[in-house]
Amino acid sequence: MAVYEFFPAYIFPWLNSISIPCLASMKATGATAETLTNLFGGATNNEGLGLFSLSLDWQYTTSFQTSLPLKLQVHQAIGFLVCFAAMLGIYYTNAWDAKSQPFMSTRLRTSDGKAYPTSKVFVGGILDKTAFAKFGIPRLTGSFAYALFMANAAITWMYKRADRKRLDQIGALIAHCALFWGGDFVKAYKSARAGRFDDRHHAHMAKHYREVPWWWYVLILIFSFILGLVVVVRENVTLPVWAYVAALLVGIVISPLSTLLLARFGNGISTNNLSKMLAGLMVPERPIGN
Repeated sequence: MAVYEFFPAYIFPWLNSISIPCLASMKATGATAETLTNLFGGATNNEGLGLFSLSLDWQYTTSFQTSLPLKLQVHQAIGFLVCFAAMLGIYYTNAWDAKSQPFMSTRLRTSDGKAYPTSKVFVGGILDKTAFAKFGIPRLTGSFAYALFMANAAITWMYKRADRKRLDQIGALIAHCALFWGGDFVKAYKSARAGRFDDRHHAHMAKHYREVPWWWYVLILIFSFILGLVVVVRENVTLPVWAYVAALLVGIVISPLSTLLLARFGNGISTNNLSKMLAGLMVPERPIGN
């Protein structure tokens, strides 16, 4: 398999994604070709939905998904279908002026669909208001806007009042963990404090391996904090020290819940969107620091 990987990775990349509908419509042009690409394209990133594509690259042909709980597999399948329908609906109904942009892209773009000149608008990592007024507000593709919307809905709920956005409550992530596993969380904490491990996997590890001294964790924490502090202070990343500390505190609160979801279902929730929203509120006009 190691020798074979050279073919799809370097010599014959077409093996990564074989699309029979695309092969059958190679002579299509114009709007027809664009629609077919949006539906069946997927050999490259953000080309299309990749429906009915076949991959002969062993990196993508894995058993990971089938190893997950059946409930999660069903939910994922339903989620894929909903996303496909939503993305196509947003684009072809021209919601959010979606047709002025490519069907799929994760880059910032101008109103006419071109790449947004971020280096000219954010000089040295800080917003240049004159350039911003010239090039206008950056746009997102409809599919990417929908993806961000759903990611935010999975973590937090935002609302706007009197032109001020504020975080009202951490939503689905904390609610799910608290409602479904709140009792288990408290039980595990109490048993750990008492030195008793009810989980047989942890008990097996504790029996056969020595516990790492607590001061190891303290040293790693202090070293990592100082290293990050040096980068923030010396490398001009436009992130204030207080915002760096705030980012760590947010991670301390959110990360255990996200990893709990990952441990139970094999699929966690990305919390970077919450971090971006908070950073945008606390440190505006500095996207690199955010």
